Amino acid sequence: MANTNIPAVGTRGRFQLKQPFGAALVPNTLYTLKAVRRFDEIETLGQNIFELFYKPFGLTEQDLQNDRSNAPTLVTLMTDKGPPLYVPVSYVEFPDLNYRPYNQYVMTLSLGPLADDTLFDSTITGVQNACSDFLGVTPEVHIAYMPLSDVITPEEHEDREANRQAAIANRETDYARLFAAQAQIATLQQRVAILEKIVIDNGLLP
Repeated sequence: MANTNIPAVGTRGRFQLKQPFGAALVPNTLYTLKAVRRFDEIETLGQNIFELFYKPFGLTEQDLQNDRSNAPTLVTLMTDKGPPLYVPVSYVEFPDLNYRPYNQYVMTLSLGPLADDTLFDSTITGVQNACSDFLGVTPEVHIAYMPLSDVITPEEHEDREANRQAAIANRETDYARLFAAQAQIATLQQRVAILEKIVIDNGLLP
């Protein structure tokens, strides 16, 4: 019986394929259906369907003829984890679309020109702590640079460094204010707890 329930091009999900094509799927991987082509379309381009898409999987000419009679269509499934799969539609089951989309995220920071002897250890730790506090993840932080051909004289360097150090000393960031407020709240809560104990121990509650 013909498989008329062909997913739309662009459908992304966990595809299930009948054997022998199922063994070619990368486990636990999302595939995207990139193309649906009829056999006659492919043969118009001079391609041998049996040699390209059936024989490598141990299928027979009879398998091809059965598909010609029922569902003469080939789908292309792609993932970034492996090569594309070209599968006769009769071997394709509708994909499982029940998943939450995830991607690998990278945060980039442009720091501008800095002297080559600038130390980054504290900055890296601060970035990791901030990401952990706000996102619940501790990132890997890597420092990279792009060469500059600008000439910086010793006098210009001293001026730049003085301005940079002054900015560090004078700037109170939102994160710093939050940290200070949290520390103050913790201190006040500790005092409240002590006062509550004194009131209870001395029977001062009405």
